[in-house]
Amino acid sequence: MKDWSRLLSGSNKARVVSSLLRQAVSGSGFSGEGRHAAVLVPLLIANGEPSVLFTIRSTNLSRHRGQFKSFPGGISDPHDASLVATALRETSEELGVDPKTVEVWGELPTLPDRQKSSVITPVLGLMTDITSLVPNPAEVAEVFTLPIRHLAHPDNHRYTIFKGHSVRYPVFLGGPRKIWGLSGFILNMTLLQLLPPEFKYQSLT
Repeated sequence: MKDWSRLLSGSNKARVVSSLLRQAVSGSGFSGEGRHAAVLVPLLIANGEPSVLFTIRSTNLSRHRGQFKSFPGGISDPHDASLVATALRETSEELGVDPKTVEVWGELPTLPDRQKSSVITPVLGLMTDITSLVPNPAEVAEVFTLPIRHLAHPDNHRYTIFKGHSVRYPVFLGGPRKIWGLSGFILNMTLLQLLPPEFKYQSLT
């Protein structure tokens, strides 16, 4: 039986951090040009289980309103010290979370958006205190969490291929919204890093 409770433990964190550092040294990820952006992949304990937090865009936004966004984040500001700082700032603006309560584990490989106009850096981080979490209604319509145990189950996995693209995009089912597109890619990368080898998680790409 898999011990899901240890996924956010100190020993698993050390393994993941080491793996992400090795990837950074090897230069893996998309290296094209474009605006730089960052998102936080928020890990947390929800209902007693290691989980991931997701968001849905507010209908008040002028662009992409009401669409499933998945992770808090946005375009880097010139005043941001780093892309990690971008992800934490955007998370604070969208969810009211104090950046000091987010334990950053590292950066996942960069990805382009579908238009290849932005280069996105996903930042893996553990929310250690969610008591201050108050979604900003101007930017976020809804927040929900899904257990990692659920996300890793093969019954909840599908994939799609966009017209004109040859890349297979992961799709995760079984929650309030399906998780797909760039968010599905980021979530797939997260699970590959987070789940130890003995969990035998099969990549969807």
